[in-house]
Amino acid sequence: MWQRALATLDDDLKASLDFKNSTKRDILEKTLKTAEEKKRISLKRRWKININNKEVVIRDVLEKIIKWLDHFKAIGDVAVQYDQAHAALPWAGVRFLLKVAVSDTHVFGTTVSGLENVSHLITRYAMFEQVYTQRKTVASPGLEPLLTGLYAEVLTFLAKAKKYFQTPTAVKLITPVRALKSVLITFQTDEDQQLQRIASQDAKLSAVAILSDAEILNRLQVLEGPVHRIADQTAKYTETLKDTRYREILDWLSPLRYIEHQKRHSERRLQGSGEWLLNGEVYLNWQSSSVSSMFLLHGMAGSGKTSLASAVVDSILSQCSNQGPPAMLAYIYCSKSATEVELSDPEEIMRSIVRQLGVSCGTQKTIHRAILNDYERRETEAKLAGFDLARLSLQDCIRLIIIITGADPATIVLDAIDEVQPKGRYELVEALQQVIRDSSSVVKIFATSRDDDQVLSLLTNASTLRIGAENQQADMESFVHDQIDRAIKSRRLLGGDVSSNLQADLSQALIDGAGEM
Repeated sequence: MWQRALATLDDDLKASLDFKNSTKRDILEKTLKTAEEKKRISLKRRWKININNKEVVIRDVLEKIIKWLDHFKAIGDVAVQYDQAHAALPWAGVRFLLKVAVSDTHVFGTTVSGLENVSHLITRYAMFEQVYTQRKTVASPGLEPLLTGLYAEVLTFLAKAKKYFQTPTAVKLITPVRALKSVLITFQTDEDQQLQRIASQDAKLSAVAILSDAEILNRLQVLEGPVHRIADQTAKYTETLKDTRYREILDWLSPLRYIEHQKRHSERRLQGSGEWLLNGEVYLNWQSSSVSSMFLLHGMAGSGKTSLASAVVDSILSQCSNQGPPAMLAYIYCSKSATEVELSDPEEIMRSIVRQLGVSCGTQKTIHRAILNDYERRETEAKLAGFDLARLSLQDCIRLIIIITGADPATIVLDAIDEVQPKGRYELVEALQQVIRDSSSVVKIFATSRDDDQVLSLLTNASTLRIGAENQQADMESFVHDQIDRAIKSRRLLGGDVSSNLQADLSQALIDGAGEM
């Protein structure tokens, strides 16, 4: 179908898409190599570009392009069996633009972001072709012209971008600066408009395909699941320490027993609950974007916020990647507990985040070099002055978290931030927002809270989702059935002598009375 799409373009655009001597497998490997190279450059340069008033991390965008390439390689041989000659065409365009859009001195952020979108669509619809060419469904005839139209829009985007970047250097040197800026603005406007046309065509095609075939939905859930970010392995930022030294630094950083807290909340959660959040469009869009940002999940007391926070943590902990270690994760369950007052103290919370992000608890006991340097400096100062070792302040924590996340992405989960005292909430949120602004990598912060006016006013820029009865319906039904079954089996409910009709009536009454809880 790529050949049919190419045939619909005018001769000028076709000429821009002339990539010679590239076989399908050859161009996939070359494009993957180019994307990896540009990712290393972006990591080194810490590229962040403002697109639509959002700071996009270019390294993260390139990692997603690599993800789509890997997916395409897995399905491509079968998916393009009827279009072998032109299967390489769009990837050749992606490779060419990657080479010119990212360098040691500059990055065209909108172009790279557009290439991620294009790479996604190339892979997504390779899967569509695989399904519809293997078995001709009723919808197949209607899908083919829509698919060809989408491919034509993708090729148009690639051809116009290539044409712009192929402007000879000599021409640019003799063109007035003002005119060059005008050409660039025109190119960026055309690029945005072309991406909008691609999105429109994608929406039409998706609607028809999803309505016509449930199998597509199942395969898309696998293909387009949560983004699994990975840590950088090309640079060494940590030091391995002996047990005694390691323990000294851990105790200095934070005493919070975060692993025990997660284990307790995870075990209490009903298996399978929280899927509505983890697979929901709002959460997935936030999680997959290449922009550092916050997500606020809020609701009334008893609506299951802590359970959902534990589900988010478990989903991240369960992620694994064959490309490298997973991105860093820190999590805190805030509380007004009298026995653990640290759980409502902003400084203690931030110290625990530093510990979780900067310390490895594996077989090799490693600590980020920035933390170790800070500790050793304070240790020397304390010995000279004869005082106790000074602990990290809020500003110290912010500085260290920004350093630690400079090269690697991270996710921070904070449950019940409304449990932090009002003055402390402001300090905590301000500290987290500074991390989001200043970190060079993607930092995602997931927070939960009761419906609190101060919290909502502090997080006006966050993606927000309120827990309502409609969200929790399936989880509430499962919970009620589970609790009634347990009560009957343990003989706590009418001695275990409960008819099926009475059990059904009890379940319905409890579900109806639960509301948003």
